[in-house]
Amino acid sequence: MIIAYRGTKFDREPKQDELADAAMTFKGTNGQVGESIAFTQKVIDAAKQRAELKNEPLDVTVTGHSLKHRGLPALPAL
Repeated sequence: MIIAYRGTKFDREPKQDELADAAMTFKGTNGQVGESIAFTQKVIDAAKQRAELKNEPLDVTVTGHSLKHRGLPALPAL
């Protein structure tokens, strides 16, 4: 299972991305962190369930842009 996060795409979500980038730059915060962690946890939980049913090891990779700012380095604690 691969979870991939995209970077800023002003042509798709200009207002949301601009606000998120500004908050990261000037405040050191990211309003998308909670949503990103919740989504990632949901996928990891589904992957765990699938791995247990198939008696296979859990294999999840998280990749993408600005993961440090999304709060995802905390994922090992999940």
